[in-house]
Amino acid sequence: MDEAAVGALVTLVLAIERTPTGPYAAGYRASIRRHGQALADKGGSEMMQAVLRQVAQLSPVRADARHAIIVSAWSNLLARGR
Repeated sequence: MDEAAVGALVTLVLAIERTPTGPYAAGYRASIRRHGQALADKGGSEMMQAVLRQVAQLSPVRADARHAIIVSAWSNLLARGR
């Protein structure tokens, strides 16, 4: 498990939850994508899915929304099966 990636993704998702359309939201989403690419390069889709589950488990109430934010940023990465 990549705890650093989990922490970074939680921080970025929290920022998007606060300001989903703010001036920095696009940058946050791009950073989420970069983390996804790094995870894909490091451990493939299995590592990406494990990190995604970990982020969701940290807040069951917000799990669906957080899952949607991350999967949206990772859509091409997950679709390629990396």
